[in-house]
Amino acid sequence: MFLVRLAHAAAAALTWLAACTAVCTAVLPADATAAEVIVIDKALAQAADGARPPDFDGAAAVSLPDDWSQTRPRYEGSVWYAAEFDRPPGTQPQELLAVYVERACSNLEVWLNGDRIYSGGRMSEPVARNCHYPQLVTLPGALVKERGNRIELHVQGHALQRVASRLRAAGLSAIRIGPHGVLAAEQLRQRFWSVTLVEIVSIVIAVTGIVMIGLGLLNRREAYLGYFGWLSLAWGLLSM
Repeated sequence: MFLVRLAHAAAAALTWLAACTAVCTAVLPADATAAEVIVIDKALAQAADGARPPDFDGAAAVSLPDDWSQTRPRYEGSVWYAAEFDRPPGTQPQELLAVYVERACSNLEVWLNGDRIYSGGRMSEPVARNCHYPQLVTLPGALVKERGNRIELHVQGHALQRVASRLRAAGLSAIRIGPHGVLAAEQLRQRFWSVTLVEIVSIVIAVTGIVMIGLGLLNRREAYLGYFGWLSLAWGLLSM
């Protein structure tokens, strides 16, 4: 009876996975108002420590996404990025705006017109690990001007040689600024594919492993079922 329940749980998890996938691909449509979203793909960049943005004297312009393993080989630490933007076309003065960063590894702080408006966690060791999490930052309406806004992003990251996977190597994606509702839908969709889906698949693998372990215990002659079960269980737990 226990194994039957586990099998039913695994089947339910797979059904839920299929349903979630369908919802995220059908209910969350492609960005239909992309014209109202500003994409910043170039910024000034300067390696600098400190709690506040540097003056960027002599800073070089870089293209975004900026992969440190390519542009700053073996560098790890703190890099500041700066760019200017105007209010996105078609948005109203009272409309809530946001900044969407698909990837900032390993952690991110955001400053707007000289004020810090967001922090993803610790910027000193142990640095918060947010490489897999798309980040959405609400822009305070009182700080946003019609023209000449300055956004500064502080990224703390590790060199490729110091991490176990390229996915954890330092870098910054392009910056998108636009209506909060549009970018929130984009963040939800990206978070599902990069985080939630991995968690669901890991749970399914772990449950499958438990079922296989149980079958191996009931059928001593089929010892390979138990080996496969322990392998699947370990795989699922490590993935989570």
